Amino acid sequence: MQEQRESQSVAELNKNMTKLVDNLLKPDQTYEESQRLYTEWADAGSYDTMLNSRQKVYAGPYDVRDACLQLLSEPEKALVLDLGSGSGIIAQMLAEKGFKHFHGLDPCKELIEISRKKGIYEKLFEQYIGNGSVVDAIDDTYDAVISNGAFCPGHIPCDALHEIIRVIKPGGYFINTIRKEFLTIVPEYKDRLEPLMNQLVEEGKWKKIVWKTYSNHFNEKDGILMAFQVC
Repeated sequence: MQEQRESQSVAELNKNMTKLVDNLLKPDQTYEESQRLYTEWADAGSYDTMLNSRQKVYAGPYDVRDACLQLLSEPEKALVLDLGSGSGIIAQMLAEKGFKHFHGLDPCKELIEISRKKGIYEKLFEQYIGNGSVVDAIDDTYDAVISNGAFCPGHIPCDALHEIIRVIKPGGYFINTIRKEFLTIVPEYKDRLEPLMNQLVEEGKWKKIVWKTYSNHFNEKDGILMAFQVC
């Protein structure tokens, strides 16, 4: 009986997330529309409920967490910038594993307020990144910049990679997950994002440490976990 209830719970969670995310993650989604949907989601009070569970729905945050644990040798000292920080789910997961210092960046005011109330982040940036939007941080600030699901339609543009590299310390990491198909179906990323990442390797800006496909990034869609170390 307990297993049946859990199975029904997973099915309902999948159904709710799929409907909203199908709208949010259309390949031609705009920034303005994506922010409207995030505001709606946050106001509904279901953001954490729907995302803060691996229940065969959303593996991405766990892959980011595990990569941080593998790559960052002194978690209690590391300063981490969480791009697309949302309600602070990944920061919470990392805090449970000994990480202590977080800054968060998200353009959605409502999600920023949810994360602020949790008291996880030492600093929060309510802003966009890319297209000329500069993070209010000096060069070489962070031991890691992390992102889960923020590289998607109407979200972070390709040129944000330059700003990401700017704020990471030499030897620090950019750790990111993305739905695999977005590299080929999202106009902003198709034939642009991965080539730019590789170009930055060739230019000596960073080194590719991890690039692997994993299952069930979100709702049975494959994802790519990537990690680059800044030179």
